[in-house]
Amino acid sequence: MTNHDAPEPVPATRRPADYLTEQERAVLDLESRTWTRTASKERAIAEELGLSVTSYYQLLAYVVTKPCAAHHAPAVVRRIRTMTEKNGRTAARFLPS
Repeated sequence: MTNHDAPEPVPATRRPADYLTEQERAVLDLESRTWTRTASKERAIAEELGLSVTSYYQLLAYVVTKPCAAHHAPAVVRRIRTMTEKNGRTAARFLPS
């Protein structure tokens, strides 16, 4: 009998761009939530992730450049990439105004 919930073995040749860390998945998950108040989101960033707002947005900008991020949160990745392209910014400069 096989356990369908067991994690797949990690090939020795996997590169960081091939997978998301737990923190990177948490950033995408938090970004996918709807926020009515900036202060609520900032509080969640600090309490749930233990990051400053600046660090959060820097990590988010990095994560959306990873090919595997689109598999985890396609809508978030598409939204962030579209925002950065429309604003003429690189993903590394994506910070809240």
